[in-house]
Amino acid sequence: MYTTIRSMRFGQVMMIFLLSTGLMNHVTVIPFLLSTAGKSSWISVLVAAGLVSIWVPLIPYIMWNTNMEPLFTWIQIRFGRIVSLLLLVPAMIFVFFFGTVTLLDTIAWIKTMLLPNTPVWFLTFWLMLVCLWAAVSGSNVIARASVFLLPFVVILGFFVSTANIPNKNYSHLLPILEDGYSPVVQGLIYISGGLLEIVLLLFLQPLLTKTPRTSKLIFLVWLLCGLTIGPLIGAIAEFGIVEASKQRFPAFEEWRLLQIGKYIDHVDFLSVYQWLAGAFIRIALALLILKNVLPHRSVKRSNGTVLGFAFLMFVIACLPYNDKSFYEFLAQWYFPATVWFTLLFSGILFGLIVMSKKRGVNSG
Repeated sequence: MYTTIRSMRFGQVMMIFLLSTGLMNHVTVIPFLLSTAGKSSWISVLVAAGLVSIWVPLIPYIMWNTNMEPLFTWIQIRFGRIVSLLLLVPAMIFVFFFGTVTLLDTIAWIKTMLLPNTPVWFLTFWLMLVCLWAAVSGSNVIARASVFLLPFVVILGFFVSTANIPNKNYSHLLPILEDGYSPVVQGLIYISGGLLEIVLLLFLQPLLTKTPRTSKLIFLVWLLCGLTIGPLIGAIAEFGIVEASKQRFPAFEEWRLLQIGKYIDHVDFLSVYQWLAGAFIRIALALLILKNVLPHRSVKRSNGTVLGFAFLMFVIACLPYNDKSFYEFLAQWYFPATVWFTLLFSGILFGLIVMSKKRGVNSG
């Protein structure tokens, strides 16, 4: 079996997650928060970040006690192949949908807002080709691309936020908790599904130079919280809760509202860079994990695996589907399943580590 090189520093990992999970929380999650939690949606984000911060210490604990080995190899050695497969299969399904949902959402946005007459297969092919190249090239390419892409994404984010200040009316946020605590609780499932994606660090642990500190992971959670609250409050302040909750892509609509002086408008093309930067890193990250999570005996077989998953994503994206059905799938299945999978998966790993220690097996 070929070995991977531990070359990823936590700073690089943080940038990857700010682009990847940042895209999910910044774009995909916001419409669901607005439609369920309304004016109280920003409170849902704060509560979710607090709850996830309590769960976060479990990640470095698992990494430390598994010696940062390939996770499923560690499980197979200590508990057998069957137990390893029972955890590996749902994990691969989770990661596969992690990338596929982003691909579908990105293509839907491009078709709806930018290129309605361009064939879906053409758009999907070129996006998947770039993501496949990054995944095959390895973690260093994805990490370095994140380091280059993220600063411009952040700059553009601050730009659209500040330039739209004349269009904002923060009285739209009042009164706070107008409908009680129930909407806040309903919104938790959506934002938690995004924040809990930090569990993917467990699949990347063979590539990391060292175990990240709990404090750094909590800091990452609150950075992702900030990436969500900014455009969320901006959408409510700019459009009002009634109009904002009807929009499919509120973050993009904020760009379309932007006007600089009397003569410059239609600068929403800048949002294309933000979205595609996040989508590229997110899909490439999914393919990289799917490539590395299986034990392969050669680089050739590893690349064959990632090519197969990329082709399957391409086929699914090219199938005819209704955006309303896709939206309902995310609301009713994807986000709840993400939360339950993450909590169960991390809980089971914790239990296996405890059992390993009781049986006297060296687990770290």
